[in-house]
Amino acid sequence: MLVPVAVRQPAEAALIEIAQAARQAQPVDVPDGSFIYAESTGFNLVGREGDEFGLPGGSVAYLLPRTRRVWRSPDHQFVRLETTHGEPRFFDPAHEAAYYQLGLDRTDNIGKTIREEFTEIADPVDEIQWPTNPNDLRQTMDEYLGSATPAPAELVDLAVNILRERNPSPPLRAAVLELLADLPVDLIHQDDHTTTIGVTNNGRHQTYTLSLDGQLRAETATLIDGDPSSGIPPGTQTTDIEYQPVEVIQHLPR
Repeated sequence: MLVPVAVRQPAEAALIEIAQAARQAQPVDVPDGSFIYAESTGFNLVGREGDEFGLPGGSVAYLLPRTRRVWRSPDHQFVRLETTHGEPRFFDPAHEAAYYQLGLDRTDNIGKTIREEFTEIADPVDEIQWPTNPNDLRQTMDEYLGSATPAPAELVDLAVNILRERNPSPPLRAAVLELLADLPVDLIHQDDHTTTIGVTNNGRHQTYTLSLDGQLRAETATLIDGDPSSGIPPGTQTTDIEYQPVEVIQHLPR
């Protein structure tokens, strides 16, 4: 699971530099009664059992585009979520034909906007008081994942989740990036606003591209080796999401 120390140092230095800038960013003030609004567009990888496609055993994977809009009330346990799914993209034409023939597009609500509202039900990630000290943050993340030694890919996934759509404070964003800098990751690419890191996930090499300018602006995950068991070719982007800047609004839209 570990990459050589020789390739860790550039990733560590790059992430610490971004963390220092994040720590100096101005926090987003949310007055009482207001809502944090976040919007994102892109696609994620979806996996289904082969039986759903009329295939004996195995699994089927496809890319599902979506637009996601989230309103959160920091002082109440209330979340409104609106999701619109676009036409999926398949790796196998036979799987695509079966998808529509069996009506799975209706299950995915393709072309529809689904609104959900949740009260008194909080996101488990939001319920945690994440420390802003990297060492304490790592311990809390280990406890959340239920493992004293979680895989680096699990920690990367959770770290990115903390940064998404949640308006984390500048000290917490910095601590998350400093924690990533301490993981065995490889620096693939860096420019002014984009850092690409590589990590091994269950024996498969995966890269994450994070665009940061105080907030998470975009994320991309690429499965370098693919996944033959699900028909995913090497070099497939399994996630590509762009986030609009978080806004504070006074009232929910009708």
